[in-house]
Amino acid sequence: MRGKKKGVVYILGCEAISAWKIGCTYRSPEERVSDLSTTSAPSRFYIKHVSQPIYSYLEAEAEIHRILNNCRVSRNREFFYGDVSTLIEIVDEVVSDFSTGREVDSGKLKKLTIELRGDTLNNYELIYQHMVDNGIEGANQFVKLANCRRQEGLAWYKQRRAS
Repeated sequence: MRGKKKGVVYILGCEAISAWKIGCTYRSPEERVSDLSTTSAPSRFYIKHVSQPIYSYLEAEAEIHRILNNCRVSRNREFFYGDVSTLIEIVDEVVSDFSTGREVDSGKLKKLTIELRGDTLNNYELIYQHMVDNGIEGANQFVKLANCRRQEGLAWYKQRRAS
């Protein structure tokens, strides 16, 4: 379904979070940053990337979230782990496909998400070490979660590499 207004897909960063927020808006990305950078946010969000404006921005965002589902921080949040340059490539590819009416090249995007997932698995050790070095509570709980996610991620990665 195409909207009456054009909108954009954005990637936002936050220094206190080791993941990227990928969302969409028909307003300016600066307004969205202002909405998100409330007192409940650990630090202010900043704009890392903004796509070209398109009418089908809601559908493009949904497709990007579907493609990146295995890189999500949490099932009900729009935060994703991964190398930001790869995330930008995926966002731009999907937005371009929706803009021109081309079919999304799922093979190419699947390859990029496998690379992202592999990078994410290596990041768990870095995050844990950061927590320990800075005296951040919850490091032991993080290890349990990371081990669970690592097993899930390794199984997913091996399955995708085999296909």
